[in-house]
Amino acid sequence: WEMASGRRVCTLRRRPAPGSDARLGMVTSVAFESAGSATRVLVGGEDGSVCLWDTRSTGKPLASCAPHTEPVLAIAVLPRLGMALTGSADRR
Repeated sequence: WEMASGRRVCTLRRRPAPGSDARLGMVTSVAFESAGSATRVLVGGEDGSVCLWDTRSTGKPLASCAPHTEPVLAIAVLPRLGMALTGSADRR
């Protein structure tokens, strides 16, 4: 959402890969990172996955991984280091 106007900027849809029977479940954490004109969003899921999105292009995530076996409960972005940290119920 664009806060000043209340206009929706984009909708990010988490979908499993074609042919997959994965059930991605709900979003459990979100973190934003702005670099120049790009705004990227990290989304953590109930399934333990993390997806990186560019808000200018909502077709597919830029990157995704599944570092956890339990829901992602926290995400922190460290722009100076070019890293993000995730925390999960699996304690990894």
